[in-house]
Amino acid sequence: MKDNYCILVLGDFMYFLLDACQHPTFLRVLYFGYLFWEILAVVIPIGLIIMLMIDFTKAVVISKEDEQIKSMKLVGKRIIYAVFIFATPWLVSFIMTLIDSVGVDIGGNYNLCINTVKAINEGTDNIEKYDKLLEEEEKIEKEKIKENNNNNDNSNIPSSKENNTADRMISIAKAELEKNDGTKYGGNPGDPWCAYFTTWVLRNTKMEDGTYIYNYLKKYGTIESDGVASGMWPAFRSSSNSNISFNKSKAYGGNYIPKKGDIIWFQWSSNGYCRNKYGKWNGAIQCADHIGIVESSDGKVVYTIEGNSGRKVSAREYSINDEQVVAYGSWY
Repeated sequence: MKDNYCILVLGDFMYFLLDACQHPTFLRVLYFGYLFWEILAVVIPIGLIIMLMIDFTKAVVISKEDEQIKSMKLVGKRIIYAVFIFATPWLVSFIMTLIDSVGVDIGGNYNLCINTVKAINEGTDNIEKYDKLLEEEEKIEKEKIKENNNNNDNSNIPSSKENNTADRMISIAKAELEKNDGTKYGGNPGDPWCAYFTTWVLRNTKMEDGTYIYNYLKKYGTIESDGVASGMWPAFRSSSNSNISFNKSKAYGGNYIPKKGDIIWFQWSSNGYCRNKYGKWNGAIQCADHIGIVESSDGKVVYTIEGNSGRKVSAREYSINDEQVVAYGSWY
């Protein structure tokens, strides 16, 4: 337990059940596009070298000065074209990152899509998993429609909608179990990535109105960092939306019973950064060492899904009174 620390633009109308980065059809298209680009990355340099050799040879052999100048200009153009072609992925990545940083929802995160495709190409992930995830999402959607049809007189009960969203959230998180590459979720190689995993799940879970939970939290509060365990505290502690709340655990004087989809924060009792620096959590400020997602709770035990737990995405369970569990964040 002590080692736990914690991409093409398509509209939402096409990916109404899953984020683009998790839609199997889109992933297949992007995957073959990625393979095609890898081929181009080999063919283009070879072709460029051949053309440059031809152009240089012409420039040397031609005796007329004006023809030599034309030939050298052609060489320069070819080099500029090649640089532009190879800079395109970087340019697209930069633009998409910039758009995401200002909170514009375009249906998916370009960099996360690319990382997912790379993982598929390397064999550490597979598209079949996303086929199953889509099936689960479709099943949830059908059940929701059936429930609404059976309850026309009261079809817009908030709790029903929120439970559907929480179900989607847990399905997305559980699909990542046993994954151990934190870079997929936005972290840097070798860095703690529990918080990156949690925010990744929030970024990829749509609410009933099509808004992603992550953007919903940012609309009413502040997320200081995607990569720090307590980086989301302000979004829950000082939200202007009464449905979003920060709740102390029972070990710290609270009486809140966590529910499916909640965020859970930890402070390790020994060898943890927060407690070593600030002492035991005072219920107000300081920090958290680790963060995860509540899968469920029976009032006595809380079951979680956590990134970078045992250096992978893991399912865990804790006593509701465990003093290492400091607080919960509820978005509904």
